[in-house]
Amino acid sequence: MLERNNSMPLSLFLQAERHARIERSLVINDCIRGTMRKLAEWLSALGAWGTRLARDLAAERLLRSAIRELHQLDDRTRSLTSASSGVGSNPPCETDCPHA
Repeated sequence: MLERNNSMPLSLFLQAERHARIERSLVINDCIRGTMRKLAEWLSALGAWGTRLARDLAAERLLRSAIRELHQLDDRTRSLTSASSGVGSNPPCETDCPHA
């Protein structure tokens, strides 16, 4: 059977055990608090990154839309210019035209 070590009274042993339990609890709480703080910082940075990404994507989409509109306007202008100048169409030759 186990022999009891009588070098330390039971009340001192219980006090030391209680003190160790309190210290361990404080260390664990500090670790948890530090971990939660780092997690909160990381989530905040992730949210800021996501917001910036969404803003940049929206700006890029707007820019692409504006470029597309300019290309369409350029195409319409070119088609109107070529139709009014007769480019691409064959105007009838006059009677004194050498190829007639």
